Amino acid sequence: MGVENYKIGRGEFMFSLFVDPLTRVERGFLPFGNCPGGTFNRTVERIEHMSSMTGVKTKDFSQIVSSTMAGSVTTDEVSANSMAMFLGGTAADVSFTSGTGVTSVFNAYKGATYQLGVTASRPNGLQQIKSTPAVTVTGGAGGSTSYTAGTDYTIDYERGTITFLLGGTITDGGQVTVTYSHDAYSRFQINSGAIEIEGALRFYDRAEFGQRMDWYLPWVKLTPNGDVNLIGDELTSISWNVEVLKKGAMAEAYIAGKPIV
Repeated sequence: MGVENYKIGRGEFMFSLFVDPLTRVERGFLPFGNCPGGTFNRTVERIEHMSSMTGVKTKDFSQIVSSTMAGSVTTDEVSANSMAMFLGGTAADVSFTSGTGVTSVFNAYKGATYQLGVTASRPNGLQQIKSTPAVTVTGGAGGSTSYTAGTDYTIDYERGTITFLLGGTITDGGQVTVTYSHDAYSRFQINSGAIEIEGALRFYDRAEFGQRMDWYLPWVKLTPNGDVNLIGDELTSISWNVEVLKKGAMAEAYIAGKPIV
């Protein structure tokens, strides 16, 4: 015993989803990113018996009947992967080829903003709208009325939105057709779901002093814990509750010390 065993925790958490929750084969580990918090606990339940053979009861039996491990991990690096896990969904890269003469139709209201290119398969719409050729906005019977940029509407070309101006000449609720072109681009897209986040967890100990201990937990389930702040004065973070399960004949957790060479 001594000061060589004093420790301030530092390290890196990595998580591997299972390819198949039935076979529990690991897909490969991805980093959580910077984790300002990570804790684990073990809860033991005992069945106990008190003898009533004397005036003062005494405990004459104590036996562990259950043992559970759990923990929590907080990351302040918010990636597409971590946000997809938070939402119980999937993240994937999607690509869009360039388009010319694309149309979007709205029942327009003054002061309102609309996303261009929204479809059932493209709920986030289109972005990277071109300024050349110019966007055209028409309405009225047979599209006979043309509306003017800066007077009737404005375009956010990067975000892919159109805003109809309060002082414009459109009729509230009237149908307008927006015709535009867009560049080719790619982006990630997250679809929320109800996927159970289960896999294996590793912790690589990076403590500056004290004994380093690398953890491996073969089977855990992650459950989001708390809020994700979209607006605030602190770094956005995602917190997880970690439920530790026993995978077959394996131990719940393995801890390896730093190699001695």
